[in-house]
Amino acid sequence: MEGIQRLHTLASAFDGLRKHNAEFVDACDGWMADLLACIRDSKAAHVQRLADAGDEAESVAHAIEATKTTTEQMARAENADAAELRKKEEEDASLNAKYAALQDEEHAKADEVARITRELNACKQKLQAALHNREMVCTKHNPDLKAYQENMSMVISAVSKNILRFTYTHINQKNWEQEYSFVLDVSEGKQYKIMDCIPPLPGRERMLKFLNDSRDFYRFLKEMRKAFCNLESTHKTAF
Repeated sequence: MEGIQRLHTLASAFDGLRKHNAEFVDACDGWMADLLACIRDSKAAHVQRLADAGDEAESVAHAIEATKTTTEQMARAENADAAELRKKEEEDASLNAKYAALQDEEHAKADEVARITRELNACKQKLQAALHNREMVCTKHNPDLKAYQENMSMVISAVSKNILRFTYTHINQKNWEQEYSFVLDVSEGKQYKIMDCIPPLPGRERMLKFLNDSRDFYRFLKEMRKAFCNLESTHKTAF
């Protein structure tokens, strides 16, 4: 009886233990289910975070690429600006050099103008002095020339510089106004030279030599008139 009683006690204790075990298993299953659900939720959240992070990373990559493109464009623009600046600086340097050259040329021309002006002033002074001297000579010789013209029926006219024409009239008795002339080079410091003679006079070279040797101009003019008169007389006798 006692053994049976113990069996009943053990069976009752075993039933209680089994009940407790079943409750423990149910509790463990619930805990595991909750844990698995928590893990699933955490995993899903983590996967979502990874997906969001991937999207963000892709967005950042796009932003980096865009930034890189913008940086390259800015670098090219900066290089283009630097090249344009260098070109402008070179152009400025070239213009400055040309301006300096023009200034030098202008200064040189100004110096040349000043030099020429000084030379012209000096020439002007010389010409004025020469003109004054000539006027003095003319003033001195005008009475003699007037006397020559009045006494010899002679007119003196200028052909060009230092070239004079001497024209005689009142030689031909049939035509007192008929002209007999010769052109004389009277350049200062040179030998006198007969450039032309109308009509040609025989012996004019001899009379010219006399003039160059003696410088007796009045006698030379008288001899030339006399030679024209003799020539006219010879023609008159021939006819």
